[in-house]
Amino acid sequence: MIRRLSTAGIVLLLLLHAPGVFALGRNLSEGQLITAESSAALPDRTGERVSRSEFLRRSVGVLYGTIDRTFSAPYENIPPEAATAIGVARVLGAVPSEWGSSGRWDTPVTRGELLSVLTKLGKVSPESGMASGFQDVRSNDAKRLVKLAQLWRLFEPLTPRTFGWSRAITEAEFVLALENFSEHVAAPLALPAEEARPPVDRSTLSPRERPVRGSTTPSKKKGTVTIETGSVDSSHRLNKTTLPRNDLLETVWGLVQQKFLYEDRINQEEIAYSIAETILQKLNDPYTTFFRPTTNQRFQEQIQGNNSFSGIGAHVQIHPEGGVEVVTPIQGSPAMKAGVKAGDRITAVDDVSVEKMSLEEAVNLIRGPEGSTVRLTIVRKDAGGTMVISVVRGQIVLKDLVLTEQEGIAIVRLNNFSREAMNEINTALADVMAKKPLGLVLDMRNNPGGLLDAAILISSHFLKEGDSVVTVARKSAKEEYRAVGGQRSVPMDLAVIVLVNKGSASASEIVAGALKDHKRAEIMGQTTFGKGTVQEAIEFASEGGKSPAAVKITVAKWLTPGGHEINGKGVEPTIIFPETQQGDRDEMLLEAIRIIKAKKGR
Repeated sequence: MIRRLSTAGIVLLLLLHAPGVFALGRNLSEGQLITAESSAALPDRTGERVSRSEFLRRSVGVLYGTIDRTFSAPYENIPPEAATAIGVARVLGAVPSEWGSSGRWDTPVTRGELLSVLTKLGKVSPESGMASGFQDVRSNDAKRLVKLAQLWRLFEPLTPRTFGWSRAITEAEFVLALENFSEHVAAPLALPAEEARPPVDRSTLSPRERPVRGSTTPSKKKGTVTIETGSVDSSHRLNKTTLPRNDLLETVWGLVQQKFLYEDRINQEEIAYSIAETILQKLNDPYTTFFRPTTNQRFQEQIQGNNSFSGIGAHVQIHPEGGVEVVTPIQGSPAMKAGVKAGDRITAVDDVSVEKMSLEEAVNLIRGPEGSTVRLTIVRKDAGGTMVISVVRGQIVLKDLVLTEQEGIAIVRLNNFSREAMNEINTALADVMAKKPLGLVLDMRNNPGGLLDAAILISSHFLKEGDSVVTVARKSAKEEYRAVGGQRSVPMDLAVIVLVNKGSASASEIVAGALKDHKRAEIMGQTTFGKGTVQEAIEFASEGGKSPAAVKITVAKWLTPGGHEINGKGVEPTIIFPETQQGDRDEMLLEAIRIIKAKKGR
C-alpha cells in the first residue's frame, strides 16, 4: 500500500495484505522503495532531521522572500509559522499528494520529497532525456529528479547503486541542497499570480484533486456522481461516465425524500456508506471493499505495526458466500488456542447470524472485553460440517518482529510486514548475525502480509542486489521490483529455512516465492494462502474531526521471479510438514532446526 495523500481528501496506500487485522479484537509510492542502507553507508553528515513544515517554511522563504499576500491552505494542524508557505506551495501544486489532508507536518522530509517539492516551488522541469539507474529510484519522473540532483550537486548518492530516495534528510543536507538549488533558479522568484482556491467543502466525500483510479467528483447536476477512470497518467485517461443507471438511483432517492413517511429514519450517512459497500461487493473481489471510519482506523493502526487490543486475535475478511473468513489466527492468540483455523468461515456470533453483515458489523460482534466469552459458529470444509467454538477474549499484543536463538540457530519471527518491522529489521539482523549462527529460520506462519516495500526490503537481506523479487502487473503495464543494495548482514551462504502455512498470505508469499525461485532457501510447511493481488487504499476527507472512510480496491496482480501467479494457488513448500496444534513443542520449528544442524554436520 503509498502512505498519505492528496490536497482534497484521499489517502493512497499500496498494499500487499490479506484483507485485515480487524483482529477481532487493528502500496509503496512509485519511486519510494524503502532501502536498507546501514548507518555506515550514509553520507558523513550529522544533524537533526527537517520536518515538512520547516522544510516548506524555509524553502519558500529562500525562493520567494517576504510574502505579503494570503494563500489559503485547507489542511489540518498547520503550524501557524508555516501557514503562508504551505499556502504558496499548494497554489504551485508542490504539496505532495501523499501527505494527505493532515499533512503530518512534523514528519521528516525525505530526499525524494525534497526534490519533488523544490522543483515545483522553483518551477523547474527536468529535461525529459535525463535518466538515472539507481535501484531505489523507479519511476521515470524520479529518475529525472535524481539526475538533476546530481548535476546541481544537491545530493550525493549513498552508494554507487543506491541514491537514498526515501532517506530522511539532515539539517546539513537541507542547507546545502537549498543553497545550491536557489542559485540555479535565480531566487527570489515572482509569486504565483493565481490566488489560492477556497478550502475544500469537507461535508462531502469528495476525492482529492489528483485524478486516481475510482476517484469521484460531484457533477454540476445535483445528486449526480461521476466516476473518473483510468490511470494518473493523462495519456491513458478514460472518459468520465455516470454511475450505472444513475437515473434510477436519482429517482429512488428523490421518491424517498418526497414521499417516505418516516423522515426520522433517513440517515444519509448510513445510506451513502451502504451504497458504497454494495457497489464494491458486486465486483466479487474479497479484497476490494469499503471501510467505514472505525474499520479504516483499525486498518491504519495495523499498517503502522506493534499495537494491542482486546479480542480473539484473528485476521479476517468477508467470505464470498457470506459471513467472515478467517485468514489466519494470530500466533498464540485466544483464537488459535481455542482451535480456530485459517479458512474457517464464521456464520454466526453468539447465535446471531453474520452472513449478511458487513465486515465491520461482524467484527464489532466478535470483539469484546478481555475475559469475556464469544461463541463462534464455524463452517470448516475439511471437517464436513458446522461446529461451535467458544473463545475467551484476551488482550492481544502484536509484536511484528521477534528474534530469538535456539541451538545456535537464529529464529526470526515475522508477524506482519508493517512500517515498524521495516524500521527494526536492519538492526535486528545485524545483531543476530554478529553471533555467527549456524543458520536462520524465517518464520512467517500466520503472517497476513502488509506493505510491498517491506516485502522488498526483507527479501533484499537474503538475495543478491538486483535479483528480481516480484513483478507487479497492472491493467496496462508491468513493473519489476528488484533486491536493493546497501550493506547486508546475512551471508549468502548461510542456510535459511522459511516456515509458512495456510495463514501465510500476500507479502509473506512474495518473500517465500522470491527465495524459493532463486533457490535461496527451503520453504517448509503447507501451501500458503494464495493472495496474489495488490490493493490501493483511498482514504476520503475526514468530516468534523472524525476518522475518515476509505476504499480499498484491487489494482494489480503480482508474479514471482519465475513468472508464477499465486492468486488462489499459493506458494507450495519444498518441504511439506503438517500443521500441528502449537503448544510447548513447535514440531515444525524443531524439524527446521534439525535440518539446518544436519547440513552443518552437527
